[in-house]
Amino acid sequence: MKKAEINRFGGYEVVELVEGSFPTPGEKEVVVKVSYAGVNPLDWKVRSGMMKMVTGSKFPMGLGSEASGVVSEVGNKVDRLKSGDRVVLTTGLKGGAYSEFVKVSEANCCKIPSAVSLKDAAGSYICGITALQCLTEKGKVGEGSQVLLIGASGGVGSFAVQIANLLRAEVTGVCSTPNVDYVKSLGAQKVVDYTVENPTELKERFDLVFDAVNAHSWKTIKPLLKPKGIYVNTMPDPVMFLRQALTSVFSSKKCKTYILRLDREQMSWLLDKMDSGEIRVTISKTFPLEQVANAISENEIGRTRGKIIVEIDPSSN
Repeated sequence: MKKAEINRFGGYEVVELVEGSFPTPGEKEVVVKVSYAGVNPLDWKVRSGMMKMVTGSKFPMGLGSEASGVVSEVGNKVDRLKSGDRVVLTTGLKGGAYSEFVKVSEANCCKIPSAVSLKDAAGSYICGITALQCLTEKGKVGEGSQVLLIGASGGVGSFAVQIANLLRAEVTGVCSTPNVDYVKSLGAQKVVDYTVENPTELKERFDLVFDAVNAHSWKTIKPLLKPKGIYVNTMPDPVMFLRQALTSVFSSKKCKTYILRLDREQMSWLLDKMDSGEIRVTISKTFPLEQVANAISENEIGRTRGKIIVEIDPSSN
């Protein structure tokens, strides 16, 4: 069984494809034959050591945090799933989704509706949940909220534009010239082309600035916020945690950082919206498992529209 892992932190060169043993499920676990895996910024942050404060430094360390496939084996206390079910899953910070087979808790799997492909589902869990939780739990977005989304054409941003639109927020997306029409098609009412206009110099003020690509600092974002506005980013480093603590006490404008929290009910909601066509997944590139290091590096470079997917065994789709 092939799987991707690292034995030290570093760049492209530390990613290895190795042979592993076939996993055996625990009582409440399932083994999934993986069809596709989604590529996320979390992958290169883990690979480089940027996330070692939360992942630790024990090697070998598996890579990949989301995948789709077909259940091949279930534990004796699994009651929601059975062999043959099509599922999307997350391994969270534990990693290991870049593998031909993966063992995961039943609680971290969701059945995929019939109208949703395994390929689309593979790119939905991490970015979808991140966008939903950043908007609703961190950002408190509701009807009429004025939202600025930085990185609106990327994996998280593409979901965030669509979810904010479903929440009836007023969405301004930030992206580069080639993606302006794409971001509009996702539902953004306004789009700022950052190659033409600096988004930190906008005259509008926002209830939420969600920087999905961590492009700007709290200092440059703060003037864009309304008096009780919120800035959310996805870089949980010590500086951001300090900012979060300080603004929670000393400022009406809040700075918040995000750590993924797994939630099956929220994932089911996202899949329902994908099933109904209200949320769509855009896949920009697909790489074979043998090129997983390239796929992660491509995501690290940025400028990706939607998701990058690793194809492992598409035969079940």
